[in-house]
Amino acid sequence: GMNALHERNPSRGAYDHPHGWGAVYAADGKLEAIRGVLPFWADPKVEALAERRVFLLHARRASVGAVTEENTHPFAEERSGKVVYFCHNGTINDPLIAECPGETDSLRYFRYLLERFDERDPEGSLAEAVDGLERYTGANAFLLADDLFCVINRYQKYRRYYTIYRARDVFSSEPLPEITTDWRPLENGSVICLTC
Repeated sequence: GMNALHERNPSRGAYDHPHGWGAVYAADGKLEAIRGVLPFWADPKVEALAERRVFLLHARRASVGAVTEENTHPFAEERSGKVVYFCHNGTINDPLIAECPGETDSLRYFRYLLERFDERDPEGSLAEAVDGLERYTGANAFLLADDLFCVINRYQKYRRYYTIYRARDVFSSEPLPEITTDWRPLENGSVICLTC
């Protein structure tokens, strides 16, 4: 949808994300994903989420790659017998991810993180992987499996736009007053993993 006033577009007060959307939700005791290439606010498939418990929701503003369902978040990959879902906010032009397969920087970033992920030290291994990157605007990411949820808040510019906010165990790219007013910004460089 639309983001609050920030440095990416101060004259309009909003920065829309019309290039598709996706979500991960609970269905019959397991995680399921849904994606679409229409804007979130215009896609009738959104109604399927009305009675669901949603764990990830992402609206895409394409910076790299065509507007296709394959390039729309959340991405999903199997790792150690578990499906891991991934959403990213930012643009990464770093040579370290260039060798990973995928049409978009986000999919390559996801695969880069998975290659370096260590289940014994999720926060440390993700932080170390992101520390290795030098060329990006934002490396913000959400990773979700049935037993683990990780949030990466890392950016090099546009602080107000890329800051992730937390209210208890809810994380968002902007405060959502409909949920609570108790939002706190994460520090730049934060990596937080919660067991589910």
